[in-house]
This record gives sequence, C-alpha cells and structure tokens, in this order.
Amino acid sequence: MPFSKEGFKDCLNELGLTVKEAAKLLHVTPHTVTNWFSLPHRMPGPVTEALRAWQKLKRCGLPWRPDGFNLTLDCYEYSASPTDKDTRFILEIVNKVRDKIDARDTTIYPWQINMGKGIAQLETISVSFRLLPSSFPYKRVGDLYVDFVPLSYWRDDKPLELAIDRPIFDNAIFAIYEQLKTGRKWG
Repeated sequence: MPFSKEGFKDCLNELGLTVKEAAKLLHVTPHTVTNWFSLPHRMPGPVTEALRAWQKLKRCGLPWRPDGFNLTLDCYEYSASPTDKDTRFILEIVNKVRDKIDARDTTIYPWQINMGKGIAQLETISVSFRLLPSSFPYKRVGDLYVDFVPLSYWRDDKPLELAIDRPIFDNAIFAIYEQLKTGRKWG
C-alpha cells in the first residue's frame, strides 16, 4: 500500500532523513524524493517496502541504515538487547576514552546529541543509538549505569574505514554516556 502525503513525510521524520539523505539511501535524485511528497502514489513499491522495513527496524531499536556500520555486529560484537556482559563492554569503551582524555591523548569532540531521535552528529559523521527503558535488567554495573545501546555509524564525507573510524565512534559513545549521566537520577 502506498504512503499518503503525510505518511511519507512522517516516515522520513521518524527515520531522521533529509530529502538529500533519503535520495542517497534510495539511489534516486533529491528531485525524485521531493516529487514523492506531492505524488506518493508514484513511489515504486520496492521503495515503499524498504522505507517501511527501515521504520520497523528503527522501532525495534535495531540498526537500519544500509550505508553505515552496524555497531552491534560489525564493531562491538554485542547484541541489540544487551546482557550484563554487553553493559560491561560499553562501560569498558567509556573508561578507555576517559583514560585517553585524562592522558590528553584525545578530547571529547563537540557532538550534537538528540536524545529524542537517538542520534549524535559531528559535522558529516553520525552515530545512532537506542535509549534503554528504565526497567531494563542489565543497566547497572556496580555504581555505574548504561542507559543506551549504540546502533549505527555512518559518514557523508568519505567511505567508512573501521580502523580509522573506530576512535571517532568510541568518542561518540563516551559523549552520549556523559550527556546521559548529567541528566540521570541516582537512586
């Protein structure tokens, strides 16, 4: 079933996609995507189905972007529904970055973090994440909490290279953790 005009707009908003980003992911021109706003019934069926599938994956808190690293599989080898072991692993990343900052080997980059959309952005680089519900069983490790799961990493300026990009998305994970920590209620 094709999208309505509002349905298509809502879909792109839910996925956090601009016209330009949607065009890139769907291998069409931005002009074509703009045309679909006024004539969504002209959108090819496979495009509609891809967008709906991406929405379902995002709603389930799973990585959905075809142009990025799946952080839960490609980089960190933990599940999208973290266990106690995975929670400890995220804290290891946070501690590793904190140690580098303390040793002045790195700085915290000025990430723009949108908790509502679950995205951290630094110029042309993005990291998506999912916030965990307050009742999630594996959030606490000692006195530390993990409130999120990193999902995907992508960049618009050049191809992804895991060895080069790893310190950048580790930095994003640290920045997300620190921002959540400032708003956390300790019990």
